[in-house]
Amino acid sequence: NWLWPMVLYHTPARILLLAGVIIAGVAAILPIKDIAELVNIGTLQRRKEWVLPCAHFLLDSHMPDLAEELVRDALKAQFDPELIALYGQIHSQRLNKQIDFALSLLKQQGQEPHILLCLGQLAMADGALSQASSYLTHSLQVRPLPKTYAVLGALSLQLGDKEEALRCFQQAVVD
Repeated sequence: NWLWPMVLYHTPARILLLAGVIIAGVAAILPIKDIAELVNIGTLQRRKEWVLPCAHFLLDSHMPDLAEELVRDALKAQFDPELIALYGQIHSQRLNKQIDFALSLLKQQGQEPHILLCLGQLAMADGALSQASSYLTHSLQVRPLPKTYAVLGALSLQLGDKEEALRCFQQAVVD
């Protein structure tokens, strides 16, 4: 009986967050009522230790729109490199809104390499390959990250530049 008002109050992403937490085995640690109270006050939505596995659960369950909403809400509360890395891997039906949100984070955080990587991944998913290359190259100029080299290598391969792809993949392994 205590669960029904919570279901009516919460968005689908919050309901699935609760389901993901329960399925992830957290119910073995906390009674379900305590978990529901945490979700009610929004604590879980802001904690990456909870958001990351729940978002992965949603992605594995082929629900990228809900995963995007969950990660976006967590990023609004507090920027985190791991969350923005995951955000770049989510390809929701609202890809343009994802790009807009990532651009707003870039304005807030400055030239942050993880956000630039995220923008590169989202631009690739959107088919804007030259824009993706620009974001990824800029990210490497700010701070070289192995993941950025790997994504740029995949983009170079997609563009048919095998030599550049090989160079990027080698850098990804070396760094």
